[in-house]
Amino acid sequence: MVYFRSSAGQIAQERCFSLYTHIILYVTEFLYCAQAAAKQSNGTNGSKPSVSGRDAFVLYDTYGFPLEITQELASAQGVTVDLEGFTQEMQVPSRICNAAVSADVCLSVRLLV
Repeated sequence: MVYFRSSAGQIAQERCFSLYTHIILYVTEFLYCAQAAAKQSNGTNGSKPSVSGRDAFVLYDTYGFPLEITQELASAQGVTVDLEGFTQEMQVPSRICNAAVSADVCLSVRLLV
């Protein structure tokens, strides 16, 4: 007897599981790199293992992975998250959007005149 996957929900569930597995691997890589960088510097300049704000933003913006969970996973490994860098990265799309809106408004006004 042949069985077919007839449930769209099962396919969606498998894709979701695959995505979150990918995200966890991505976070694990960030944490490993942060720990390796801190070990390499031997704490000479007071550096502690840290996930960059850019990396945390990529997880948030690209995959919808909450910053709070990134912080929890990092904290469990003795790693911090650069919140200031994350905040700066959050402002970049706003500036781009505002510039695009301003350019669009200016273009519309020029076309009307």
